[in-house]
Parts: sequence; C-alpha cells; structure tokens
Amino acid sequence: MRTKIIETGIWKPAERCLEKPAETFMLHELRVSDAFSANNGIILRIVTFVNGISSRIFPCIILPILTILLILEIRRTRVKMTSFSSFSVRKRTERTTGLVILMAVTFFVASLPAGIFTLFQVIYTDIGFVHLSTFVDHFCNAILTGNASMHCLICFTMSSDYRNRVLNILRIRNKELRSTVNSVF
Repeated sequence: MRTKIIETGIWKPAERCLEKPAETFMLHELRVSDAFSANNGIILRIVTFVNGISSRIFPCIILPILTILLILEIRRTRVKMTSFSSFSVRKRTERTTGLVILMAVTFFVASLPAGIFTLFQVIYTDIGFVHLSTFVDHFCNAILTGNASMHCLICFTMSSDYRNRVLNILRIRNKELRSTVNSVF
C-alpha cells in the first residue's frame, strides 16, 4: 500500500551483443503510491513519524529505564543473598549485570540515531537527506542484526544457567547430567 511497482520500459540487448537473446524484459521501478504521495505526502509523513516514535525513540527511552530497574533489583537480591551465598553466586550476578548493560547499550546506540534520522526525514524531504537517513537506518539495522545474532552467543558464554538450558534443550548432555537449574538470576 505504501509503494507501487511501475513499468518504466522494455529492455532489449544492444545490436552489438554477440549472443543476443531473443527475449525482452520489462523494466520496473518502485515508487510511493498515490495515496501516500497525495497532499504533499502528508500520510507518508504521519506514518513515518508514528513509526519513528513508536519503534525507535520510545524503546530507546523505555529500555534504559527498565534496565536500571532490573540492575537495581539484581543488586538488591545480591545484597540479600550475600550473607549466605558463595563467591560463585556473587560472580554470576555481576556477570548478569554486565550482560544486561551490554545488551541495553548496544540496542540504545543502534536505535537512537536511526530514530532521530527517521524523525528528521519527516521534516527534511531533501533527496540528499533521505539518502543519508537511509544509510544511517541500514547501518543501525546492521548493528541491531549483529546484536540479535550475537545475543545467544554472549548469553551462552556469560550465563551458566542459559548454557545449561541450551545444552539440555539440544540434548547434548548425558541423561545423568540433565537437570533443571533453578536460579534467581
């Protein structure tokens, strides 16, 4: 609905081509649909603005707040457990805190610039800025894709509970070693 495909012409091989195929191909182009381009693109601007706020800026505001609350809760639990817990439990909570901070920072760094550029794209419709905004969006999406791809590996290396659960699900461990690990973290 946002875009439409337009036929722009026919492609034929040039006369000088040695192996000239007998077939021709239709050329197509992707353009903004009439509904979105009407009235100076106001509907497209509204959709882009709402998308930028709801999927880029809002999560960048909420995630650090929730991350801070989670870290405070982990620390509060660690203080309660300090009196009767071992060094390994304290070490695990520190690694969990590091993991939470790492994931939140990479998400924040990747999403905030893309959200800001998406909002500016509503204001500045210059083709040069649209290309710059598209480049920043693709770059930030590459960071988010890398973050999502590496998330399981980072969790696997930093969290023994996660590692045990994955090994149990994949049935890599012997039956004697399979057990459900219960943890507060």
